[in-house]
Amino acid sequence: MPLYNNFVDLVSAQTVDGQKTLNGGAIFNSGLANVDFNISSDTITNFFHVDANGMAGVGSMGIGGPAYAPGGPLLWVYGETWQFVAGNVRTLVGESSSFFGGFQWIDATNIFQMGNGTLDQFQVDGSSNVVINEAGRAANFRVEGDTKANLFLITGSTDTISIDGTTNLTSLTASTPLKLDASKNIISSDIDLTTDVTGILPLANGGTGASLAALTSGTWTPTLTNTTNVAASTAYAGQYIRIGNVVSGSFAIDIDPTSASITTEVQVSLPVASNFGAFNDASGCGFCDSIFGLGCSISASVPNDRLRVIYIADSGAGNKSFFCTFSYTVI
Repeated sequence: MPLYNNFVDLVSAQTVDGQKTLNGGAIFNSGLANVDFNISSDTITNFFHVDANGMAGVGSMGIGGPAYAPGGPLLWVYGETWQFVAGNVRTLVGESSSFFGGFQWIDATNIFQMGNGTLDQFQVDGSSNVVINEAGRAANFRVEGDTKANLFLITGSTDTISIDGTTNLTSLTASTPLKLDASKNIISSDIDLTTDVTGILPLANGGTGASLAALTSGTWTPTLTNTTNVAASTAYAGQYIRIGNVVSGSFAIDIDPTSASITTEVQVSLPVASNFGAFNDASGCGFCDSIFGLGCSISASVPNDRLRVIYIADSGAGNKSFFCTFSYTVI
């Protein structure tokens, strides 16, 4: 076996065959001539290769030199090619010619992208905006749940969004009304306030501030109970409105007191039933239309769940008409 000690240089275009051993330092092409350096293996001609352009390769992997930067591939693997491109575009791909299965960062636009073909399946730009399917292909985007394969699905070919595999939202606009159907699917249809709305609908949205189920009104003719110093009494139809758990209304009654100048009380039945727990669960007042300054108070009758109308009888005899307003809590 020939032995080369302190090997310095080989003349350009020489070939060394067989197995050689070099002791000490070795410099090849110290004169920087425009030549290649190759070492072949049993089956690979350029198993180790350095060419005149500054590219070095071992087997099927290569590393680029300064002559290839920027713009040329700095790292690649032949065959199912992976390469890294220097300069303003850095790419790691599975096919250097068509970017199949690759990743790319573009300095000029601060965009990271990945996918097939032109790498536009998934993008994140410098403002952190995320774009999926930039090229507008008929491709799907799917999110699986624990037990549902299509918990959230965007179907590119039909431009639809599906939730839980049943809800399809198509051609939505800002003015498109949406509601749930009987199967809890979101559908585009006008909303019927009498059937579709439950709970509280804000006034700003065209509601009343209360649920329709809790908003009632009507008339009633109360039943009167002559409690204290009443010879006779007469009730007339009254009006009421209920908003939530509060009832407000008005009524008129005639009271004929038994004696003058003493406390007189008539109790009035409720238009909406309640279970009073304190006198102030109801309140109101009324005035007589024929005697100046003659008024009455209205409060809750706790044991009887009625309205108490109380006043001090005047000295005159006969019926006195009182016109009253009230509010109380439904308990």
